[in-house]
Amino acid sequence: MQNQVNDIDDRLKRIESSIQQLQNAILGKIGEYGENYAMVHKDLDNLHGTVAKLMNPLIDNVNEMKKVSK
Repeated sequence: MQNQVNDIDDRLKRIESSIQQLQNAILGKIGEYGENYAMVHKDLDNLHGTVAKLMNPLIDNVNEMKKVSK
């Protein structure tokens, strides 16, 4: 009977260890996702700023051309 109890105890310890490893892996993936999301957000902000800097002079040029053509 004691051997069976010891075997069950060992199994429970292995199961607890597996669960802990899974939790750590999940938390690691969530952390990676957050970091990647932040990088993508920063890249999109940079892209928005670049496009705005390019578009404003183009729009001004188009408006000037409209005035000249009238």
